[in-house]
Amino acid sequence: MFKKDQVFNVLKSRIICGEYLPGYKLPGESELAASLGVSRITLRSALKMLQDNGMISIRNRSGSYVLEQSGGKKYLAVVTGEDIDHIRISSMCQVQELHKVLALHGDELELVLNVELKKTLSLNQWQRKLIQGRIAGIFVCSHSFVAAERDLMMLNHSGLPVVQLEGTRSDRNIHDFPMALRNMPEVFAGGVKHLCLLGHQRIATLFAWNDMRGFNAKSYQKFLEDCNIGQAYDLVRYFKKKSNIPQIVRKMMKSSKPPTAFMCFCDSSAKLVIETLAAMGYCVPEDVSVMGICGYLERLFITPPLSVVNFHYDIAVQEAVQIMYRANEWFGSGEIITRMIPFSVIPRGSTARVSKNIKTLN
Repeated sequence: MFKKDQVFNVLKSRIICGEYLPGYKLPGESELAASLGVSRITLRSALKMLQDNGMISIRNRSGSYVLEQSGGKKYLAVVTGEDIDHIRISSMCQVQELHKVLALHGDELELVLNVELKKTLSLNQWQRKLIQGRIAGIFVCSHSFVAAERDLMMLNHSGLPVVQLEGTRSDRNIHDFPMALRNMPEVFAGGVKHLCLLGHQRIATLFAWNDMRGFNAKSYQKFLEDCNIGQAYDLVRYFKKKSNIPQIVRKMMKSSKPPTAFMCFCDSSAKLVIETLAAMGYCVPEDVSVMGICGYLERLFITPPLSVVNFHYDIAVQEAVQIMYRANEWFGSGEIITRMIPFSVIPRGSTARVSKNIKTLN
């Protein structure tokens, strides 16, 4: 990136974040160039770019003044998905909340797929998109990073404040973006403990093959032992595709000692479990209890209503927006901001006390 582009990004960010308010007169060229560590020629090129983008007015013999930006601010949400019709459910939940919260402030939200940052857009195209769209900041939805990933590089070169929603502890070793963080093992454990309180001991756990919600095999086994249901570790199953879940459930329920409850990786996997159990002739929750985790809107359309460990996307988004609106306080300062997001267990119609007469199918 050329020096003039770096200076342009710094000054643009100060304007967008409110450090330089409309009508503010920028310091003189000599003073500003010295504070930025560049030559006056480089500074003038950056100022010309700001003027071309309608952000400042350069007045002969008077100086450079920040212009009023028309309408509300526009923010970008980076969402996970191969195309716009297949965006990850958790990303869509966050996007819906972002739209709602930003709209209350008169601001807008635009989407970009993470695959565009990984494969499609060049760095110049990315920066031009942000400039032309007059993007004020970037929210990253439902995404964890790997060191040296291309999309991470693109975000670091955006010249804008970036806030990550639903980060993980490992993300903090890779970037210093502000982020909302959940203690995922504690969240998942909340669902298992709820089933234990209802008297269940044969609790089947369904994990995604590459995601144990913050646990590993050893730590999850110890957790179950601490709950005095160590035998439930034999009922842990992994699925590569959600389409594998019905087969897993049928096989488990036909065993000599079927589970009395299922703790599911997410709401959508819980929905499949309930549908499979119903097709086999089991009643939920009279015969088998089912617990989900996440709390996205589809749970409202599951029969019976799904008991969940709620991620509280609404609280996470509200925290993220407030952090973004204070970007002038932290952006570029090196401050590390992490907000822990609460969770809650919400019992509904899919869980009940364990029945002593679980029927088995041959």
